Amino acid sequence: MSYYPVCAEYDLGPGQALASEVSLENGATKKLLVARDEQGGWHALDLMCTHADVPMDEGDIEGCEIECWAHGARFDLNTGKGTLPAPSALNVYPVKIEDKTVFAQVEA
Repeated sequence: MSYYPVCAEYDLGPGQALASEVSLENGATKKLLVARDEQGGWHALDLMCTHADVPMDEGDIEGCEIECWAHGARFDLNTGKGTLPAPSALNVYPVKIEDKTVFAQVEA
């Protein structure tokens, strides 16, 4: 697995999220949710809600959870585990920050 840049450190404040698309080494692309919890911690997860294939970047963050704006499912930003009506968890990707750039580790 390799680390890919997903945003600049200044792009998000605590309690904010954005969508990022990564171009992988194999030519494929991966859409990620990049989020900061209310304490300022960084997270990268799959972008689309597992319930209705809705992008999660417009969801509200409370504490260390993000809520799907369409149907109210909540996902833990650390584990990806969701609540009903989400049938499964979001994949979670390791994050690191170097030179004010945020990177997520994604398998190509």
